[in-house]
Amino acid sequence: MNIKSSGLKAASALIFTGSCHLIGVSFTADTLKFPTLTVYDSITAANTAVAVLRPVSSVTDNTNGTINLMFPGNGLHCASGIYGSLSTTEGDYIIYYSED
Repeated sequence: MNIKSSGLKAASALIFTGSCHLIGVSFTADTLKFPTLTVYDSITAANTAVAVLRPVSSVTDNTNGTINLMFPGNGLHCASGIYGSLSTTEGDYIIYYSED
């Protein structure tokens, strides 16, 4: 399996078009902000949401509002592609995937 990265994203973006596997997501909210990242099996913010992440971010949170989520085995199959939809520009994320 050849794992690829979306690179650091700070806004909604099309990550990959076509059949692939979602391997994992790393998502960090800005301090005292509460954005939501929704990952779709789609080339737009439509169809099936395969993951929804909303980190807790506070000045006392030692994780700095970060969620690292990895899917076991070959990951989650996405038939159409992967689209990351960030609710606001108050966080950064990286999506890891493999092509079929």
